[in-house]
Amino acid sequence: MKKFRSSIIFILVLAFAIALCSCAKKPADNTEATTAATQAPTEVVEPTAEPTAQPTTEPTAQPTEAPTEAPTEAPTEEPTTEPTSEPTAEPTTEPTTEPTTEPDEPDEPQALKLVYLNANAGVIAEAKQLDNSWVIRSVGSAINVTNGKEVGSIRMVYGTYTSRGDIDAAQTSMASGGYFLIDYNNSVISKVDEMTAGKYGTEDNYAGVHAGTITAAESNGKTIATMNGYKNVDVTGYKFKFLYHDLDGNNFGVGGDSTSVQVATVEEIVKSYESQTKIVNEGVGGANMYTEDDVAEAQDKIDAIKAGAVDKYFNGTFWNVPMSPVNNYMAIEAASYQNPSATLSFNYVVIADTIYVFVNSFTK
Repeated sequence: MKKFRSSIIFILVLAFAIALCSCAKKPADNTEATTAATQAPTEVVEPTAEPTAQPTTEPTAQPTEAPTEAPTEAPTEEPTTEPTSEPTAEPTTEPTTEPTTEPDEPDEPQALKLVYLNANAGVIAEAKQLDNSWVIRSVGSAINVTNGKEVGSIRMVYGTYTSRGDIDAAQTSMASGGYFLIDYNNSVISKVDEMTAGKYGTEDNYAGVHAGTITAAESNGKTIATMNGYKNVDVTGYKFKFLYHDLDGNNFGVGGDSTSVQVATVEEIVKSYESQTKIVNEGVGGANMYTEDDVAEAQDKIDAIKAGAVDKYFNGTFWNVPMSPVNNYMAIEAASYQNPSATLSFNYVVIADTIYVFVNSFTK
């Protein structure tokens, strides 16, 4: 029994000793593990060196060089060259060249205009000492016969050496009104006599007043005439316009479309109130002992005839239309057996493609 207890104690002591030995060996292993653990991360210095070297050298070099060269050159060169050159070249050249060339065109002969100046326009004669010239100009505006528009004041210019008599004659000529040929500067080249055929103006630039006669006018509008000496001319397709002014020369117009006007000469119209004119000219008392009422009544008749003369005798279209006024006039003359071969003569000017007839120049 004692031997058994002794062997058990010996076994327990031996186990305790073995346990103590194993416990003593474990710290040594732990120190090796800790040294191995501490040495392993310190040896991993290489991976920390490489990742820090690559991002600081290569990535920084590429993004800083590439974006600064490519984007700065392309966007700055293209917008500054193309948009700035094209818009500034076109507007600065075209508008400045066209207006400067147009004023030179009126020097051409076709710039001459035929105008009418009313007799009541008023005229002034002025001596220009600085220019050594006399200037006779209209106060009122003349009218372009081709379009009916006002052209402003017209003028005649004479040198200071011109006699006083010639200046007075020129002033009287303009004051009486009528047709004038003027240049682009509204300077009068010549006065055009609507009653007399001829050339007016300079050698190169003139308005020719021609003579014409209507010899036949059918009811369908066909019209035959003698034009500037050429007989039997079919003028049916010609473009005519009819210029007129009232009996006092104070109102000018271009005939409208009316075909109800009557063909009459100025002499016939004036003769219609000739008896009233004698009363007015004689005045109150006199050989016939006219009273104030007689004179006033005669003047009223004259004014009424003059006022109605424009629409009755002037403002209309006289031929080249069916049942024209000239056709009616010739038919009446033929039916009366007084003038079976009636004609109507007139004076005219040609401007561009239009024949302008002076209605006040009608003669039978």
